[in-house]
Amino acid sequence: MESLRILIVDDQESVRRGIRSLLASRESWIVCGEAADGLEGVEKAKSLRPDIVLMDLSMPVMDGVQAAEILHREVPQSDVVLVSQNDPPLVRGQAAKVGAAAYVAKSDLAWELLPALDRLAARRNTKPISGGDDDVREAHGSGVSQVNAPKSEGEGNERQKAERANSLLAAIVDSSDDAIISKSLDGIITSWNKAAERIFGHRAEEAIGKHITLIIPADRRDEEAKILQRLKRGERIDHFETIRVSKGGKLLDISLTISPVKDGTGAIIGASKVARDVTERKRIEKALRASEERFKAIVQTTPECVKLVAFDGTLLYMNPPGLAVVGAERAEMVVGKKVYDLIAPHDRERFRIFNEEVCGGERGALEFDIVALTGASHHMETHAAPLQMEDGSVVQLAVTRDITERTRVQEQLKQSQERLRSLADDLEIQVRARTQELEERNEDVLQQSEQLRELSSRLQQTQDDERRHIARELHDSAGQIIAALGMNLASMTQHARKYPVLDKTIDDSQNSI
Repeated sequence: MESLRILIVDDQESVRRGIRSLLASRESWIVCGEAADGLEGVEKAKSLRPDIVLMDLSMPVMDGVQAAEILHREVPQSDVVLVSQNDPPLVRGQAAKVGAAAYVAKSDLAWELLPALDRLAARRNTKPISGGDDDVREAHGSGVSQVNAPKSEGEGNERQKAERANSLLAAIVDSSDDAIISKSLDGIITSWNKAAERIFGHRAEEAIGKHITLIIPADRRDEEAKILQRLKRGERIDHFETIRVSKGGKLLDISLTISPVKDGTGAIIGASKVARDVTERKRIEKALRASEERFKAIVQTTPECVKLVAFDGTLLYMNPPGLAVVGAERAEMVVGKKVYDLIAPHDRERFRIFNEEVCGGERGALEFDIVALTGASHHMETHAAPLQMEDGSVVQLAVTRDITERTRVQEQLKQSQERLRSLADDLEIQVRARTQELEERNEDVLQQSEQLRELSSRLQQTQDDERRHIARELHDSAGQIIAALGMNLASMTQHARKYPVLDKTIDDSQNSI
């Protein structure tokens, strides 16, 4: 048995899991990698260089046709096998056009994939892939198209192996987390896996044989008719979100992927439906929308300017208070235009650098001047942080307030403080000068006081001297007078002997003197 390295590319995990299980029956085959879309598949094929790339046709980001074209051109040593649920003649034409080695219908994977890969493995050792339209043909009237190759020996046993693989695939489907349901074109349920039992509450024996309206609410019945019409036309329905009802009457949010089921001749005989319960996701989305609405209401009513600015300076959003500050009557007057046009020229370069730093992942604050559409100038203060958008780009989310009045008051306060400081300095100088003047005057007073004390002392001495002088003079004068009186009394005594009374008086007077 030939050794093969196989890369699986499909956006459905359940399909990839089923293919892995099928390939596990070949011990010499190795699954070297998996990818969930065409672009990822191309990148992995370039790095892993597999022998075969099993590629789904309908995938997000890049479909299988585009991916196969790139692989045929850039990784020619890898054979591409397209896998699809679409119209077989159409897919065969696309496979031939892009140089695919083979095509297998998804509805036939269980019994046709392994034989197709066996033939392709044998062919890889006989001749190269030509890639022309003549090299692709339909095998066994089934949904398998392949490059012309000789049939491998023992192909009769491959049918038995495919049947075993089919049983394995059925077990995988039954263990899927998504509800997988098949139905006839009349809407009769023909299969019902374990996940369907868990999601909708009906056991398989209760659901199989019943009409699909068993799980469709009455107001959604018209959807089923439209779905059946599209299926009869061979259309595939991807990720159709709707409402279904459980056994207990609970309404469920469901995402449906519905594909037509074809028989060996390509005729549509029914439909395969993959249903995913997205009720919890819807609840989260609803909560998220409510949160966004609350945030939007807050942004719309906050008195500050709230804006989003792109890396190149484009204004992406501005709330009504912000529009009022810049003088815009409508958002269209500024949104979508360069915000730098509103920045005062002397601050424009500073704001540009600040915006690029924030969009680069930094947080920050900045004061700057703007010139509104009305020509009025405003001094602004902004606080900004990076915000990642849905497309992966990073923009500046900023909350900005007009601080023109605050700045004016602060400037006035600063000027007042400077005036007070100047006045205090002047007052201190004046006080120092006055103090010095008073100290000088006090010195003069002290000197004058000392002089006055000296003068007083001198006056006192003079007075004392004068009093002593006067006392001496008075003493001398009094002594002379007394002496004269004594002499006069003595003379009078000699003449008063004749008069006893007068004599006694004169004696008394002399005694007194």
